[in-house]
Amino acid sequence: MLTSQLFLLAVSVALTLCTYFGVVTPWLLLAFTFLVGCGTAFNGPAWQSLVGEMVPRSDLPAAIAFNSMGFNIARSVGPALGGLIVATIGAFAAFAVNAISYLGLIAVLARWQPARPPRALPPESLGSAMAAGIRYVAMSPNLSVVLVRGAVFCVSACNVDPLRRGIGI
Repeated sequence: MLTSQLFLLAVSVALTLCTYFGVVTPWLLLAFTFLVGCGTAFNGPAWQSLVGEMVPRSDLPAAIAFNSMGFNIARSVGPALGGLIVATIGAFAAFAVNAISYLGLIAVLARWQPARPPRALPPESLGSAMAAGIRYVAMSPNLSVVLVRGAVFCVSACNVDPLRRGIGI
């Protein structure tokens, strides 16, 4: 998770600098959007798994609910706050605030030492774990349909507005 947060910070700083120097194009903005999506794809599962490590098992349902509520509040408040910053100060400031927002979590993650329970199974490499996951999805037709539909919707929905505004589609 620390690695994904550092990656997202680097992408945000790069976007902030590109905005400051006035070199952002619609295609570059689309590339940054893709990179943020990649970082978020790695960060999301790690974030979700940390909830179980931070609370006792009996409090897990409430912790998951609070975690989901926090994400939904951020999805509501974030764009409004970003719009306010863009309207009053400018896009550069909005991107800078976004980049700065990663620093607190990165500092906490760098200092946090979670308890490591003994492993019941031998360690698995990333490649073999991903291959096992792909095999599982391939053998689960219902899950495959859900994932394909979700991917098609997310890819198209996330890029419609930037493409429409910046490129004229």
